[in-house]
Amino acid sequence: MNTTHGIAEGEWHDVPNMVSVWVHLLILANFEDKQWHDTIIERGQIIIGLESFSKTIGISVKELRTCIKRLCDSNMITKKSTNKYTIITICNYDKYQSYDDMLGQTNDKQNG
Repeated sequence: MNTTHGIAEGEWHDVPNMVSVWVHLLILANFEDKQWHDTIIERGQIIIGLESFSKTIGISVKELRTCIKRLCDSNMITKKSTNKYTIITICNYDKYQSYDDMLGQTNDKQNG
């Protein structure tokens, strides 16, 4: 699994905040569809609150907004915002997290 594929191909690999945001999004995105209140959050999506996510990563909300805009402009993510939260969708999520990878990890744990 190559989780930095997208950022390494782009111009952001040498910008620590961009790498941090990207990696956190990949790690926290849903691996499978899940219900959250009245919304289905699909595989490869994550719901974030800008303030709490910026605190988790250790950057300002302004820096987080800039990173999200750059990732959107680079076609690595899309976003849909409401007045309460933002849904981030990782484009080409299966490149980064595949069911085969997860099944392999599960089988390795069971066989190990």
